[in-house]
Amino acid sequence: METIPLRAVALRDAVLTVADDAYTAGVNEVTFVPEPEWEWDQPLHGDPEPAIVGVRWSVVLGYAQDFSTPKALAIYLVENAAQRRTLTFTPRAGGRPVTADVLIIPGRLGGPSGELLAATAEMPVYGRPVVGEVPAAATAAVPATPLGGDTYATPWVV
Repeated sequence: METIPLRAVALRDAVLTVADDAYTAGVNEVTFVPEPEWEWDQPLHGDPEPAIVGVRWSVVLGYAQDFSTPKALAIYLVENAAQRRTLTFTPRAGGRPVTADVLIIPGRLGGPSGELLAATAEMPVYGRPVVGEVPAAATAAVPATPLGGDTYATPWVV
């Protein structure tokens, strides 16, 4: 039996791109969510067994709302709502990217007075996310503003 080492990842040096733009600085959550569909299969002999019918995926993005940067994520999601786009999430600089085609769904706009305006958006994934290979040059630069940076006290762990 092989012992598999663990390299836990804090969402600090991750990279998120949607289409051709990087939204690393303003995002504090990227979560791919599987929604399995299953049913009980009754064999001729024996007990019922669970059978997977399929798995639907979505991705949840948590982000700070920015209305002064022309290409900010909050604005991008509104302007590209209902469009199919490619999203790539690399949990650790130089690590294995997770890529998915998603249907752009905007999150809420605005929020309570006196608080940091943040939102989440859940977008359906076409098919399933694809976990890529580690790039040959796994020395990718760490972003200047870490994903989830100091804006939020909680390090988002994936």
